[in-house]
Amino acid sequence: MRPNLTVRGKPLGPNQARVISNTNIAPRHYSMVIESHDIAAKAKAGQFVHVLTRDENNRDPFLRRAFSIMAVRDPQVDILFRVEGRGTAWLSEVQKGEVIDLLGPLGQPFDLEPFQTNRNLRPILVGGGVGVPPMVFLGQTLQQLRTKPLAIVGARSMPEVLCEAQFQSYGIECRVATEDGSYGRQGRVTSLLEDALKENPDSVVYSCGPWPMLRAVAAVAAEHGVKCQVSMEENMPCGIGVCNGCVVATKQEGEGSDFEKYRRVCIEGPAMWASEIDWGTA
Repeated sequence: MRPNLTVRGKPLGPNQARVISNTNIAPRHYSMVIESHDIAAKAKAGQFVHVLTRDENNRDPFLRRAFSIMAVRDPQVDILFRVEGRGTAWLSEVQKGEVIDLLGPLGQPFDLEPFQTNRNLRPILVGGGVGVPPMVFLGQTLQQLRTKPLAIVGARSMPEVLCEAQFQSYGIECRVATEDGSYGRQGRVTSLLEDALKENPDSVVYSCGPWPMLRAVAAVAAEHGVKCQVSMEENMPCGIGVCNGCVVATKQEGEGSDFEKYRRVCIEGPAMWASEIDWGTA
């Protein structure tokens, strides 16, 4: 029997969840629905689950994989993943009715405090690749606060555009940019973000995607003088803040050790304010 793990004093043990569906929605991309009341009842937008992507009697891959929570309909929890290696290839073959082992929800959720004091702010949600799914959960949450989210989705080409239908099912406007111009506007998400911020100067930007995209989104938000929070896509070997394998550098004023400059994405993140990150480190 594996021992329970503890995160910040709270016991968190492996959770068995039954798979309701596992659907190939795009090349190398799968949408999985699992049944877990414990996770669904606690999950907040921006958090993730840490999944054992192998049979329990095997040891390869040894480490769990982190996947953002895409949607919650208690007791159902949705995740979306892209097949990248042995672990996600194994996960793509899991069938309806089978059981997977996962920890969660983990990490710090998005900070929605700006909307507690100003409901007139418009949330702009920018996602790229597998960074789009957490934007769906965030949009779902923001609508409950009676805001009017705008989603911006980026992809290489039309077959890789993710979650447009999910946004639309929630009544959220969704704009798409593809690098090859096969769908939506040709180019990067930053072009659509520029337009959105000109139309909606009183906004807060939330974003998830690869580091270069997040850095560009943060720069555009800063140019327009709006707050921006990003969800970092780092590898999380342990997921509970022990191994320090997912750290990112932050801006640090005054004296302090190099260690104090870094934050663990799995514990202090994944959601962090873009203004606090040292974007020049990568």
